[in-house]
Amino acid sequence: MTHSAVGSASFSPNSTRVVTAFWGGTARLWDVDVEIASSEYAFAPSEYTFLVGTADALSGYRVNESCAIVPVTSTPELLARLRDRVAAGRPAEPSARWFLHWLLEDPSERTISPQSIVSVGDYITARLKECDIEARTEVEHAFPGHPLLQRADELCAHH
Repeated sequence: MTHSAVGSASFSPNSTRVVTAFWGGTARLWDVDVEIASSEYAFAPSEYTFLVGTADALSGYRVNESCAIVPVTSTPELLARLRDRVAAGRPAEPSARWFLHWLLEDPSERTISPQSIVSVGDYITARLKECDIEARTEVEHAFPGHPLLQRADELCAHH
């Protein structure tokens, strides 16, 4: 089955299903295995409700009791509360809040991925110093509008 990019996803109220909506106009309903295998990335059961609220706030939709996708009212307020809940600082251990803290950080200031120690700025600088068209195209695509992209020629010239 081929799909376009995922436009949104949301958990059902009881966290047993996830619906994904694709930009191509299709949707898929997934059963969630609530017995998540133990791993360094598994979330604690107490975080499921937090994850459901997060998915609703970020997507603007939720799955109602009839498993229908319905709009969430007051999305800006939900996002504001979500930001407040994770603003206190990044937890030391991987968790839903830990990931969300990374996700809600300024994309131009955060690390390139949640578990990376490399900042976006350091990554862009290193790639642009390669003076390679593929490297430049990659960072322009991955980080559109980043201020360092305006210095691409300068960074390449100083290498």
